[in-house]
This record gives sequence, structure tokens and C-alpha cells, in this order.
Amino acid sequence: MEVEDKYKRLLIGQLREELSPKEQNELFAWVYESPQHKRLFYELKDIWDSSKIVRPRNEDRQQEEWAKLWTEIEKLEKQTNGSKGFLWSRNLREVYKIAAILVIAFSASWFLLNQFQKDEYNTLEVPYGARTNITLTDGTKIWLNSGTTFKYPAKLDQKDVDVFLEGEAFFEVAHLKNRKFNVKTSTINIQVLGTSFNVKSYDDDEQIEATLVNGSIRIDGQLDNKTIREPILLKPNQQATFVKGTTGFQVTRIAERNLHEDSAKAQEPTATPTESKASLTIFEKVKVEDYTSWKDHVLVFKSEPLMSLVRQMERWYDVKIEIKDESLKKSRYTGTFENETIEQAIEALSLSLPFDYTIDKNQIEILTKKNL
Repeated sequence: MEVEDKYKRLLIGQLREELSPKEQNELFAWVYESPQHKRLFYELKDIWDSSKIVRPRNEDRQQEEWAKLWTEIEKLEKQTNGSKGFLWSRNLREVYKIAAILVIAFSASWFLLNQFQKDEYNTLEVPYGARTNITLTDGTKIWLNSGTTFKYPAKLDQKDVDVFLEGEAFFEVAHLKNRKFNVKTSTINIQVLGTSFNVKSYDDDEQIEATLVNGSIRIDGQLDNKTIREPILLKPNQQATFVKGTTGFQVTRIAERNLHEDSAKAQEPTATPTESKASLTIFEKVKVEDYTSWKDHVLVFKSEPLMSLVRQMERWYDVKIEIKDESLKKSRYTGTFENETIEQAIEALSLSLPFDYTIDKNQIEILTKKNL
């Protein structure tokens, strides 16, 4: 049976409860005009109600969905058309069901896509040798260090906003009433209302750091196979340092911290790395500028193990550095790099530690330790 586009639209609108009283009167005048129209309407309504078809909101998607429905119905009508015509077919209900199933499948896939788009995330990847900063639509300011991947939702008007970090970032989170801002890493989760803090969480580092400048943050999550039982609350000038490990879980509080000096010991290679002990250290008094200076293009090292320092310089300068002499990996360096080139930085290191080195474009080899 051929149905005019006008009545197709009215049928769809009625099923979707979108018609005005005037349009409903026009539709039902057509429905009760003939037994065929009436049967068509109630068959469609029955299928609609029983199948619970997902109802997309996007108008273009609606039109595409229902155009598909009528196309499939007309196609099936031609296939089943006999002497009594489509509407009098004994398989009428089954034919409509088949058409509806096709639409349901389409609608469900659209619904999932729509939900994905509603929860769509933007991803920002900062390559080695670069740093950047962004301001989100809610006013939150974020600085991203080299080698960082940051994922954030396109819409920030939810009660809970989840962002995902792999790398290092400094956050100035805008305070919005009744809104929670959550920073999620592969290991820890940080929940804030409005505050400034630094998070360093690279997958290839043995250590994770969360340093609070002002406000307050709440940390939970899992350190390797050990869950943090009690959420950690940090106050300004405090730092939580997590050292990855495979056994045990040790929590320590230290009144003051000399940058990297204590945690660096945990980073030194051990004879039995498979038995390394996970640890969490809370430092009560931290000079936060030492941990946030990178966003102002300044690298600060204090008693930093060369092995850890090299990883940071690889990201900072986008180079590959290989330490040939194992004994050098435990050597420590204190200094500040601001506007130095990689050549100047390596030369400064070699004079301080000291060692021989070679540079071939972005490939650097730290050779043997010099005997003075």
C-alpha cells in the first residue's frame, strides 16, 4: 500500500508523541478512513511499544531512521505481494517485525554513537621537546610537559568531570559549586574542587608524584597490586610520592624534603628488582617551585640520579641518551637548566659528574666516567 509522505510523518510523530492536537485529529481522520489504514497504524504501534525502539533526538537521524523503515516495508511488500495485496498477507505482522528489527538495529547503533558523542573526549598529545598550556571552557588552566598525553571531555557541565593524564601536568582548577574535577592516571586518582597542583605520572617512571600548591586534593587508587586503603588528603606544600613495587606497601611521613634526595634512593637499581617494595611517602614541607618550574621552561635538579635525569632530558629535548657506564647511573647531579641547548646541558653535566660523551644529531652516548 502506498502511503503519502504526509501521513508517514504523522504516523511517526504520533508514535514518538510529538504531534500537536491538530495534527493528531488529522492523523486519526486518516487512520479511521479505511480498515487498511487502521490496521497499519495499530500494527506499527504494537511493534513500536513491544520492541522499545531507541528514540534518537537528532532530527537528521530521525529522518534517516524512518526513511529506512519505509524503504524496508515497501521492499518487503513487493516481495510478499499476492492476490490479496500486502496488507492482507497472512505474514503481515512478521513482515513488519522484520522491518522493525532492521530499524531497531540501526537505532541502537545510533544510540551508542550518540552516547559516545555526548561523552566525547578530546586528546592532546605533547611530543618530546615541546610544552604547552590550555584553558578549558570552565576556566581551568593546564600546563602540559613533554611526552604527555591528556584526555578531557568536550563537555564540562557535568557534576563529575574526569580527565586522564599520562605524563606531567600542572593544574589550576576552576572552582565550580557542586562540581568534582577528577584527574585519573594509570595508578592514582586525584579529586579536587578548586586548587593548584602538579602531577607527574609517566608510565616508564618508577615514581609518581602529586604536589599541592594550594587548596586540597584527595588521592586514591592502586599502587601496582596494592590498593590505597585510606584516601590521602594533601594540604598546601605537601607532596605524595609513590614508588612502584611488587611486594608490600609501606607508608612513610617525612617532615621536610630535599628535592628528589629521599625518593631518588628508591629509584636506584636493586640486585633483586622483582622483589622491590612499593612505598608511599608523604612529605609535609616541600618547596613547590622546584616541582612546578618546568611550566616556566626551567628544569631544576637537586641530587638527582643520572638515570632519572636522563629520562627527563630525553623528553625535554627530544633526544635519545644512552648511558654506557653502569657506575654512572647512580651518580647525582644538582643544577638548573633554563635556556641551555642540549649540547650545553650535556657539557655542563659532563663537567660536574664528570664523563666523556658523544653527540650525533639527536643520539647521545654517555661513555666512561672520568678519573680525576
